[in-house]
Amino acid sequence: MQSKAEAASVMCARYRREAGGRRVQSSLKGWCWPSGRPTRAGVGPGPGTIGAVGKLKVLVIDDDPVILELLRVNFEIEGFEVVCAHDGDEGFALAQELQPDVVISDIMMPRRDGLQLLSDLKADPRTTDLPVILLSAKAQKSEIEHGLDLGADDYVTKPFDPIQLIDRLNAVVGKARQ
Repeated sequence: MQSKAEAASVMCARYRREAGGRRVQSSLKGWCWPSGRPTRAGVGPGPGTIGAVGKLKVLVIDDDPVILELLRVNFEIEGFEVVCAHDGDEGFALAQELQPDVVISDIMMPRRDGLQLLSDLKADPRTTDLPVILLSAKAQKSEIEHGLDLGADDYVTKPFDPIQLIDRLNAVVGKARQ
């Protein structure tokens, strides 16, 4: 991949519809800018909305700009409002300030790693009930159990399928709202 410095580029994926209208990723199409956004006309509010209340706010925290952009684009296509942070310190400050509906955080980051961020969010009365999904290349069973034991609502390993991550995010938010 070649790109110009400071130029925006995102990974695009092709999707197909299965019976019942569910989108399924069928292939990655390299690096491009999405030319259009799919609409959900006729099917009611998308997964990124809470009925008439409005869009769900997702805070995505990762030090990898490619992952941030991939998640931002995929979540926005699904109707979510997305806020991005580049490290745990920035993410913690944004979580306190913006009170998002859910946080998705990498674990291995500078300044404050995702596990420390998770502990800090759970210890703060303003964010203790905030659902957190850890997203990490750390895939050993003991690492996953440690993240869940610290209070993560879900743990997704890299590489990941953006559509499955959206499904898991919706499940976590739905459970938190019960």
